[in-house]
Parts: sequence; C-alpha cells; structure tokens
Amino acid sequence: MCKKRKNTVADFVRNLVQNFARANDGATAIEYGLIVALLGVGLIVGADGIASAVTTMWETVSNDMASS
Repeated sequence: MCKKRKNTVADFVRNLVQNFARANDGATAIEYGLIVALLGVGLIVGADGIASAVTTMWETVSNDMASS
C-alpha cells in the first residue's frame, strides 16, 4: 500500500509559486504577491519570537550553571 503524503509548508509554497507563474490576470498576481509578503512577515516575526525564547533559555542555563 502507498502512504498518502501529508501536505507541508513546502508543498503550499510550491503550489503558490506555480499558481503565481500561471496567473494571467494582473489582480491575481497582485493577490499572490500580497500573500507571499504576508508569509514573509509572519516568518520573520515567528523567527524573532523563537530567537528570544531560545536566548532566554540559554541565559537561564548559563546563570544556573554559574551559581552552582
């Protein structure tokens, strides 16, 4: 039997780019451009939040080790 593959973010982005390449209508191209821009902003904001959490975690570990 063949396992059904789950959709991933990479699949979503690939489909988005393929649809953008096929879009003949100017309004559709602008809409896809806005979606890509929003995804980019979301990724940047998410990465910043993760970076802060990881930095705090390692600072806590460092302080705990220094005090012991």
